[in-house]
Amino acid sequence: MDATSYIAISGQGALRRQMDVVANNLANMGTTGYKAQGMLFSDYLNLPDRPGPKAGLGIRQVTDLAVTSDHSQGEMEHTGNMMDNALNGPGFFVVETSGGPRYTRSGTFAIDAERRLIDANSLPVLDDNDAPIVIPEDAGQLSISTSGEIESDAGPLGRLKVVEFEDPGTLEPLGGGLFVGNAVPAEAEATEVVQGMREASNVIPIAEMTRMIDISRAYQKTQNILESEHERQRTAIRELPRPRAG
Repeated sequence: MDATSYIAISGQGALRRQMDVVANNLANMGTTGYKAQGMLFSDYLNLPDRPGPKAGLGIRQVTDLAVTSDHSQGEMEHTGNMMDNALNGPGFFVVETSGGPRYTRSGTFAIDAERRLIDANSLPVLDDNDAPIVIPEDAGQLSISTSGEIESDAGPLGRLKVVEFEDPGTLEPLGGGLFVGNAVPAEAEATEVVQGMREASNVIPIAEMTRMIDISRAYQKTQNILESEHERQRTAIRELPRPRAG
């Protein structure tokens, strides 16, 4: 494959993956606590030393490195449901999985058959002792303070574990609004739990639609480059003089 085609195809591959990310953002713009994602790219630009009208024009090869998340807070929406809890600040709830603790901004909780407090993914929500929170049958109405203390008719039931990260950008986004990371989290100091509220997705639909249009246009331009290069090669092969026999 020639260099022009290889570089153009690498750009198209990056654009396709970027389109997937944008489509995923739009699909989750109604998902509680969802954080808009973007692509982190690296490119290599070769600027050949050549005179004429193409001076300064280079060849760029694009590589997508990772998916990043925008951790800005979404809008707070009042639901009146006491099982809905939003986080005002940069913190995360902690849930238990078979692969270890995971972090989420979604505080849409419920109680499972084992009387455990679970999130929207049916994962147990952990307390500040890293244990699942069990809700007794006679608990009645739950009251959760801004510090995460859970009170009920049966007495105190523990405290929601809420953590913060020095750099949330190091967290890797997973499905279902979950995040995982290698950094050790700290106890939340700048985050409050707000009961009866939900945090809306921070996706801005008009911005994502604009990005989708820009990506489509860039993809089409790259396709035009490929078609022009292929036509140039066909023309060169057709018009090059053939060697004379013997």
